[in-house]
Amino acid sequence: MARKRVTRGASSSRPLWACPSCGEQFTTARSWHSCGKFDLAAHFAGAAPVVRRLFDRFVEMARAHGPLTVIPQKSRIALQARMRFAALMPQQTALRGHLVLAERCDSPRFAKIETYSPRNHVHVFRLTDVAQLDAEFAAFIALACAVGRQEHLARCTSDDVRALALALPGAVESAHMGQPDFRVRDRIFASLPHDGATVSLKISGPDLEALVAADPVTYRAVWGGRWLSVALATVPRKALAALIADAHAALRKPRPS
Repeated sequence: MARKRVTRGASSSRPLWACPSCGEQFTTARSWHSCGKFDLAAHFAGAAPVVRRLFDRFVEMARAHGPLTVIPQKSRIALQARMRFAALMPQQTALRGHLVLAERCDSPRFAKIETYSPRNHVHVFRLTDVAQLDAEFAAFIALACAVGRQEHLARCTSDDVRALALALPGAVESAHMGQPDFRVRDRIFASLPHDGATVSLKISGPDLEALVAADPVTYRAVWGGRWLSVALATVPRKALAALIADAHAALRKPRPS
């Protein structure tokens, strides 16, 4: 029988698909998985007591951010809110695992980071002491839990652009060619095209080129490479806010005399 989960976030209204054989639930129908019933305790057979303490503390920290399901699998233990956001692999003297984060978090706490898509970055870690589950690591767990609730998939809108732009010092809303724009010192740093799906930002040069090279789905050069077009459907809100602030800061400087 399918297990009911309390979910929230942009995609929480879509029902989860439940495997008819094992009852596990997924955001995508017929997702591949190790179908079967596996014993949680079996994962700790032969492991030192500290490994179970690490696991229990990790799960406790994750549960502080909302309901989750612990799913023992053949080779790992998955943690799932709406989607799976962490995997834990008990070893003899350590707890190995990974967190799924919406953005890369370069930190010595992670042995490796693998990027699968602009909002899917797997951060691999290895824990040997409960003291490693400190405030810094708790912050990483919180970010992964937000991914588990699919909050990272909330689509940015033109209203978000407007709110972020007008919150900056000296910014005002105006218009040109029938489309809204945002200005500082009467110079446009952001504009909302008629398509309603993008925002154009006054960012150029190496910064623009690096963004387009890293994620051509979200970013593209427009107006002869003098502006950056950002797709609202795929840009993370944190990244959008930073880009709007950068465009604003560049134009807030006085014009050279």
